[in-house]
This record gives sequence, structure tokens and C-alpha cells, in this order.
Amino acid sequence: KRDRAVWSMDLSISIPSYLLSLWNPDAVRDSLLTLLSQKGKGFYAFKRGYIPHGAFPLNTATGLMVTTSTFSVYVMWWIRGVYSYYVHTGDGEFVRSVFGDVGDAFGWLETQTRPSPESRTPLLYANLFNDLSWDYTIRRVGFSGATNLIWAKAYEEAAWLAAKVMGDPGAAGRWRGRAAGIRKAVFEKGFKPFNLWDARLGRFRHTTMEDSPFTHEVNAQAALYDFVRGKAAHRLLDLIRDRLRVEWGPLSADRRFPLVLHGRHNSKVMPALAAYEVAALMKHRRFAEALDLTRRTWLPMLEQGTGTTFWEWYGEGGGRPRGAFPSLCHPWSAWILEVLTTSLTGIKPAGGGFSVFEFDPAAVVGCAEIGGLSFRVPTPGGTIRGEWAREGAGVAYEAEIPDGIEGRLAAGAGVVARRGARGRGIARGGRFKDRIKVFLSSQ
Repeated sequence: KRDRAVWSMDLSISIPSYLLSLWNPDAVRDSLLTLLSQKGKGFYAFKRGYIPHGAFPLNTATGLMVTTSTFSVYVMWWIRGVYSYYVHTGDGEFVRSVFGDVGDAFGWLETQTRPSPESRTPLLYANLFNDLSWDYTIRRVGFSGATNLIWAKAYEEAAWLAAKVMGDPGAAGRWRGRAAGIRKAVFEKGFKPFNLWDARLGRFRHTTMEDSPFTHEVNAQAALYDFVRGKAAHRLLDLIRDRLRVEWGPLSADRRFPLVLHGRHNSKVMPALAAYEVAALMKHRRFAEALDLTRRTWLPMLEQGTGTTFWEWYGEGGGRPRGAFPSLCHPWSAWILEVLTTSLTGIKPAGGGFSVFEFDPAAVVGCAEIGGLSFRVPTPGGTIRGEWAREGAGVAYEAEIPDGIEGRLAAGAGVVARRGARGRGIARGGRFKDRIKVFLSSQ
């Protein structure tokens, strides 16, 4: 690994997989604090409120170079990491200790905006230097698609923390309002030279300065985070498949970006971005396609000898990446573990420290090629243990729930939990305590 440092986007994407598999909350908290500890130091002192994007020693050449860079979307990902850490651990004390920094970070981000053309909503505007990201060799100019979509999610998750942990309805309302404004503004007309939303093709552009190429990140996010819904979401997922899918996963773009110094990030398969698409396919009940994409993206890495780790990206022709820069042990590529765990157990945290979890067994029923599995989901109050097996047209599902944890059936789960000899059915109001024992089938 070339840098051996914490980066906020990589960290935040990998937090759920790390906690679900290894359950070491201290390492997550300390990693978030490692980034925060450099706030206001070195060149970061010129960016009031900015959360450092990479934790390098400031007295080194690399540390100096990193502090002169600006990764706006990584500030958003740090906020999302705080949210993810809390819903898995319930560490409210940590949230309270950094809540002021969250507010400062949003304040800094607002300084990087320009008004949208119709509503004059402030959207983040990439000025060539302020919106570096994982694709830092492809510098962004114009209103940025992926960054603005993630910004809306960061506001929504921070608003949830403000309401549930801080008891601050004012901040919660302001941030929910900003998120709603961004969600509407990204579809406006009048951006120059191109609208961010391409209504003709039904897809988002990388930025408003580029009509092509068609990029994976922003469009997979749009399908996953409900910027597009229903038939529009399915058409977008079809477009992603048709224009980006290769044997070993989805390309980050359907053609190479021009005017870059080298091809490090140019039209590569990035497993972390593929996980967006897998999650979106699961969300929209395209289960066979989601499993196929999972196998074609992650299995080749294991088959080519990594054994236990995943690569940062694929090399040319789908092989192992070569050279000094790519990592063969990159945590953000392991995000698929969380996507598969929540889908194939039906269990997702919905309250701090799994005090409440959402039970959505649609993928359990819908992934027909999987005959059954057993699982463990670690929580601060104990481990949720369960198993399920396919029986005819349905699934016999059973799980033990530790004390102090409550499950709630997700709205629109799309399954019927039958009462009778095979299970007690779903309790009144779709809530579970102590145990889930049901026979599930499609509606």
C-alpha cells in the first residue's frame, strides 16, 4: 500500500463492512478522530471548517502536498462516516463531541457554491481545484453530479443525528431543507453549457461542463438514493448495464476522459463503485442481476490469488493492477460485504446501535438461486443470530434478537409473512422482539 493513511471517503464507505465483520468500534472512532485532529493545522488553517481528507504527518513532503489539495466530497463523506458509526454503535457521546465540527463543515461547503439557474439553490461548483475525489487525475469543472448527490445524503443523515441524538430540531429542519433543495435543483434546466440531468437520455452528467462520457458513480448513486424512482430508476439501471458493463464489472466511464496526464482513473472498474450498483439493483428487486454483478466484480480478485483482500481497481483487461500506485488491499472495495449482509439477512440498523433495525426480507425471498444461509449480525447489545432456508415457493426464516433491540418490518417490503405451523407470523404493527420466526413468500 502506497500511503498507509486514513482517507475519509475510503474510511466511510468501509465502516459498515468493517463493523459487521470484525466489530472494533474503537478503530473506527479513532480513525474519524485522526482526520479531525488535523483540522485547522498547516494549510488546512486557510479552510475554516474544512475536515481534512487524508491523515498524513504534516511535517512530511507528502503531508504538505495533501494539505494543499481540496476534496470537497471527502468532507461530506466524513460526515456520513459519523452517521454510519453511530447507527452501528450507538455512541452518542462521540456524536455530541463532533457535532460542532459537522456544522462547521457544512458552513465551509456552502462557500464552494454557485446558485442553480432556476431556483437559485446553492449547489457545489467545482472550480478545477476544490472538488478532487478518488478520480483526482480527472479534475472536475462545473456543477458536479456525484458531489451534489452525496451532499444531499450528508445533509439528510446529519439532520437525523441532529434530531435523534442532539435534540436540535432547528438544525435538523435546516439541513433537511437544504437536502430537499439540492434534490430538486439537480434536475433544473438552464445550466451552461449542459444541464446536470440529461432528460433525453434519463441520466446525470459528470458535470455541467461535459456532455460525455457517461459516468458510473453519479448514476448508480441516483438509482440507489432515490433521486430517480420507479420506471425512471429501472431505465437508468438498464442504461448503466448497457453502456458500462464488461466481463469484470462496470467501467467508471464508457469512454476515456480527454486531457489527463495518465490513465490511472480513466475508464476503470472500481469495485467500490460497483457496490453502489449492486445495492441499487437489490433495492429495485433485480436480484439475479445484483448477484451476477457481485460475482463478476469480486470473484476474479479472489481467483487471481489475493486470498483475502480486494483491489482498488482492475488493471487493463480485468487483471491485477500494476505499478506503484494501485493498492491490492483497499478497504473501500469491501463495501460489498455490507451490501450483501443487509440484503441477504434483511436486517439493517435504523436506530443508534441497532436499538431499532429495519427488517426487509425482499432479497431473502427474491434471490431464488440461494438455497439458504446462516448469519450473525454484531450489535452493542449482543449478536443477532439467524438462518433461513428455501422451502418450495417460500422461505422459512428464524432469528434470535438480543434484549433491548426491536425489529420493524420495512414499508413496502413486498413479502407476506404467513402465520401458522411454520412460524408465528409478524407481530402487531410489524414489530419483532426476542425472535423472528416466519414463513416468507412473495405477494
